[in-house]
Amino acid sequence: MKHVKINSGDFMKTNPLSATLQVFLYFFLLVILTAVGYSFTLSWDKAYIIGYILILLFFIKRYHSLLKEEGKKVKEAFLSWKKAIPIQALFLFLSLLINALLIHFLGSISGNEQLLRGEFFSSPFLLSIVVAFLAPVAEEFIFRFPYVKVKKSLGIFLLYSFLFALIHLTPSTKVLSYLFIVPYFFLSLFIGYPFYKSGNIYLSIGTHILYN
Repeated sequence: MKHVKINSGDFMKTNPLSATLQVFLYFFLLVILTAVGYSFTLSWDKAYIIGYILILLFFIKRYHSLLKEEGKKVKEAFLSWKKAIPIQALFLFLSLLINALLIHFLGSISGNEQLLRGEFFSSPFLLSIVVAFLAPVAEEFIFRFPYVKVKKSLGIFLLYSFLFALIHLTPSTKVLSYLFIVPYFFLSLFIGYPFYKSGNIYLSIGTHILYN
């Protein structure tokens, strides 16, 4: 009997709805892993590191063949994306501009930014590891990688950009603070645009790391 080798990437859903459900599933898994990490360490800084490392190991184990395949296409993908850098730069400019305007008129930064700054000053070394590397890679795997086998379209690009922006909002009693989803949305467009144009997740990972 002839044996057929099946790559782990072959199991990835190609339906947009299925891919979106995977996003929520992977994010929920990250939350659980982080909570477990906190139960052992009683430190959110260490818990974040544990959660991110475990979710990265999960992706590497489950999708190693597909990730390896995408890695071989980075150079080709970069050539197809670099012409779109001006548009990407526009997304970043709009994100920074709108964020600055909101801070000016609301008199405060976003809740997510407040949390990050608080954690950074309490544990700068650990949070630097999280922010500079672990979080960007994990977030790209969670919010964009499930769409790697989905047919590319503007609607899908806007969808995973919105999901990324939405998850960066923190609960607040100040309704106007939710307006920060707008600069986060443009930031997500900036980070995810290389993936949208090239279809290669590594370009968005690199962009995310550089931005952070």
